[in-house]
Amino acid sequence: MAWTLVTGQVAGQTNGATGASFSVTLPNNPTQGNLVVAACILYANDANTPSFTCTDGNSNSFTASAGNPGNLGAQIFHGWSAIFYLIAPANANKTVTIAWTVSTTAPANAFTSWAAEFNGGVLTSPFERDVVNTGGANSTAMTVPSITTTTNGDLLINIEAGGSASTVTSVNSPWTQIENLRRSTGCAYDVQSTSGAQAANMTQSPSSQFGGQIAAFKVGVAGPVGNMMM
Repeated sequence: MAWTLVTGQVAGQTNGATGASFSVTLPNNPTQGNLVVAACILYANDANTPSFTCTDGNSNSFTASAGNPGNLGAQIFHGWSAIFYLIAPANANKTVTIAWTVSTTAPANAFTSWAAEFNGGVLTSPFERDVVNTGGANSTAMTVPSITTTTNGDLLINIEAGGSASTVTSVNSPWTQIENLRRSTGCAYDVQSTSGAQAANMTQSPSSQFGGQIAAFKVGVAGPVGNMMM
């Protein structure tokens, strides 16, 4: 088996600094057994660590990857990242909502989230690992973090955040853009045929500090076609 993005099943949106939750809506309800991935970047304007949760429109709870919340550094306006996943149940709903809380009342400056549906994965415990970079030096090349996987065929999800005055202009090989590039953020995926190291690879303008998160999900293993008689 191999990971594939379900055609058309992507969504994304950016909002301003209001509220404590944010929803995106896929075109269709996910198919039972598929992997739904949700990701977000929060420019918090607040050094306090936020707490994120993610649910769909039928109150199915997504699981947070191990690195949540990812601290992307004060140098990018106290940026935070989060990646979530759900093996779609029979009643999976197309609306995906990420909510956050912080210990102060300081509002977010901007919030961007994405959702995408993939098939071909492990139906139980698909998550392998993730890694967060806490802020790269000024550059137009957003090439950190780098993840090292141990399972062939992993699906990699990468979210990147640049400085608040920068714009992410491209997602570069071997990554494929998920939905739109939004302000100073981007979301991408890669299906890694052979396990090993893979760095982020986006471009921003102008040169700015940045940070990001990558999560890896294990591919499914095809079962036997039938019984063999000896």
